[in-house]
Amino acid sequence: MKTICVKCNWAMVKEFAGVLVAELYMDDREIYKLWYADLFRCPICRTEVISDFAEKSFWDNWETDRIKQKDIAIKTAKAKERYFEVKERG
Repeated sequence: MKTICVKCNWAMVKEFAGVLVAELYMDDREIYKLWYADLFRCPICRTEVISDFAEKSFWDNWETDRIKQKDIAIKTAKAKERYFEVKERG
């Protein structure tokens, strides 16, 4: 299924595969889950969206034995400017 820009009616282009998305909770202070997804951009208006999330999260907050893996993944994604956070609804 294509990702379409509603404003321009153009198919969005996949800019990056495998961006890291942190799902936050506790007033947006703690990471609940980490997901890999893809970043799409409209070729006309340059609007960006994140879509095509992996079926399973990369890391969940109960995985205390994998904290180091989580921290390395975040550090790497931030260095490449491919880290995003989604805040909980208030």
